[in-house]
Amino acid sequence: MRSTPTIRRRRRITVATAGLVLATIASSFGAAPAGAVNAPLTTTDGLGVRVDENAILGPALEAIETALQPTVNTMVYNGAVSGSPVGSPNSITITNNLELSIDFLAPAAGRPDGGLSVHASIQDINIRYQKKAWWHSMCSIWVDPYDASIDATANIDRARLPNAPLTLLPITADWDDDPSISTSGVCWTYLIDDFFDGFFGSGDEEGSIADNIEDQLNGTAQGLIDDLWTDHVVPVLSTLNEFGITFNQVRTDTNGLVVTANVNASAGITVPGFPGPKNVTNTEDAGVTSDVNTLLAARREVTVSIHPNVVNQFMNALNQSLNGNFAAPPVPGASVEAYLLPPASRGLYDDNSWSVTHSVGTPYFTKPTGAGGRPQVQMPQSNFAFFNADYVFGLVPVAVFNGTLGGLDLLTEIRPGTSNFGPYVSSTNAAVSSMTFDALSSDPDVVTWNPNPTGVLPYAKASVDQFSDVFLTDFVSLAPISIGGISVSLCTACTRVSGDQRYTEFFNVG
Repeated sequence: MRSTPTIRRRRRITVATAGLVLATIASSFGAAPAGAVNAPLTTTDGLGVRVDENAILGPALEAIETALQPTVNTMVYNGAVSGSPVGSPNSITITNNLELSIDFLAPAAGRPDGGLSVHASIQDINIRYQKKAWWHSMCSIWVDPYDASIDATANIDRARLPNAPLTLLPITADWDDDPSISTSGVCWTYLIDDFFDGFFGSGDEEGSIADNIEDQLNGTAQGLIDDLWTDHVVPVLSTLNEFGITFNQVRTDTNGLVVTANVNASAGITVPGFPGPKNVTNTEDAGVTSDVNTLLAARREVTVSIHPNVVNQFMNALNQSLNGNFAAPPVPGASVEAYLLPPASRGLYDDNSWSVTHSVGTPYFTKPTGAGGRPQVQMPQSNFAFFNADYVFGLVPVAVFNGTLGGLDLLTEIRPGTSNFGPYVSSTNAAVSSMTFDALSSDPDVVTWNPNPTGVLPYAKASVDQFSDVFLTDFVSLAPISIGGISVSLCTACTRVSGDQRYTEFFNVG
């Protein structure tokens, strides 16, 4: 797994002009592998997202508190103005400190899918009135209530989907209705008739500080709860717009929010930037048996998990969009000539005009064959054709190899220059098997030299790197998860959950 966000050097794509030749070569080595099973077009729980409470606590919650503090200040000030005991004071000064906490609630009676609660503590409240009477100098009144608390609870409400499926229940609050009061000068004369008894009230008195704060925090709390959905769930769902998306599970446990969606490819898949949709009924089934609920029960800050069949269907559509061409990287002339040609023939070719065109005869797909069940891309019908501009104007391959390329780990990176994350195919563990040299499609000098087919591996790796650098980077980018601008990073210390065979990544917030 890449431990830090990586920026790769982009390579120029060498577009082979021998498209007809390559198409003929690719079609000559086969249909779908024997025994292949097609993936179902509808994938239950094809997408899974978990937002743990640890993603919200810490820097993220502090940022929310900082954003809300001016609102609370304004509400306390407005309440102090409406409840002033001195008519028109010369000044009103308020101080307070907002502390928030968020708790996820397990399903229970009245909330079958769970919910969450927001607790706001308004601490160290102080209100100071200053008044100057014409016959006296300035005097002050200080009002120092105990800390106030406001609690809001929201239950999962599937009827609100696809909007944030959380409905806020009536707010409850606890106020100090007999605050500590002190005065200076003659301001004690304003405290007749126990004016401050019930000054904060219980939220029932029209215009009381409590009433104003509760009314305004009611809307603020709903917005905070809605933002949880907007910041964490919607961006991930939006990345699969090419599929039909329907919600399956929307629930909480005691530590987080869990959302899964069914993914439907029946209408075909359109790759952004290409015509579509593409029919993907012949997509290889990944053969995955993971329990998504076991996976999403694991405590990470943010988890995003996609079923490999969904990945396979998108890869199938991408392969069709590229007409079976995978990549065509330039390759070092000296090494490729030493590999393909006898010494006497090497001077006949321009060292700087070599490229290898990698095409596939069937759509590539993933299987859970990597470490810990990680998906790996499989290319059972790979074709590698080496071209040089000095050989038949670069229109005919110098050498051709056919076989299987596999061991390509499907990993994740933060896209260079963005906060988006997305898949890349790693060539680190690449391996070739059943690789054969196609003598009928190769130059006689290469046939005489008879290169070992396994020697094509370095060039296969180069094609995989270019595919990830260009095609996946440009066309497959998943939207970022965020909490209002707090940075999100891949969790490089997070290990895979036992039994996980899905394309799963974990993220840290802040």
